[in-house]
Amino acid sequence: MTTQPKTTKLDKRIDVQAIIFDLDGTLLDYEDASRVAMNKVVNRFDKEVDWKLHSKLLGRKMHNVAEILLKELKLENEFTPSSFVDTYYKEMDKIYKDIKPLPSVIETLQKLKETGVPMVIATSSYTDSYKKKMKFHTDIEKFVQLHVCGDDPEVKNGKPAPDIFLCAKHRLEQKIDRKLDPSKCLVFEDSPFGLQGAHAAGMMGIALPDKRIDHEIAGTDFSKATLVCSNGMTDFLDQFEKINIVGTEPSEKVKAE
Repeated sequence: MTTQPKTTKLDKRIDVQAIIFDLDGTLLDYEDASRVAMNKVVNRFDKEVDWKLHSKLLGRKMHNVAEILLKELKLENEFTPSSFVDTYYKEMDKIYKDIKPLPSVIETLQKLKETGVPMVIATSSYTDSYKKKMKFHTDIEKFVQLHVCGDDPEVKNGKPAPDIFLCAKHRLEQKIDRKLDPSKCLVFEDSPFGLQGAHAAGMMGIALPDKRIDHEIAGTDFSKATLVCSNGMTDFLDQFEKINIVGTEPSEKVKAE
């Protein structure tokens, strides 16, 4: 049995000027597909990426994932991190079409859109991977103003560094032509590294822990999360009335990119 965080409750309303979403494991059920692709590669050497090992990889840049995985499975003589990443993405190309949105994601995006709050995706995925997977998810992209990927030149350091969230905030400010208070930016994340990055950026964080992940192994610390939703977006919707959207224009004036 895996160790799971418990759902928490907001004790008061929180002011929100902007929403930043992680993508994989937050909006899309990517983690299972990712594990399948990894196993397509390592099974050739009679190795396996189980959920315990996958728990150590959550929320990291793909190059870092490869370094950890190759060391854990003793495959460092078979691949360099770069060659493993290339082989992994060739397998992912075959299954992008099968990745589904997580439960209640579209409903959540629709409700947030109606408030007029600007939304952005900040993902550790590289741009090529992002484009390939989102080709099948225009229903998600239509809700957001822009996206920032892990290989963006302005993202010098991956999560848990705050770089990608600060970059997303800056780009969104340019897009909507107004300043945002980082303490009023709300980040949705499934990984502890993402939540640490959000906290380091001075932002609020909503934790969406994956029930398949062993959070003790992952070293999960959701103690700084503004809200923990152990049942994903469904739990967030239950507390939607506690989200006070401030400083926005009417929803019809917030145009998606």
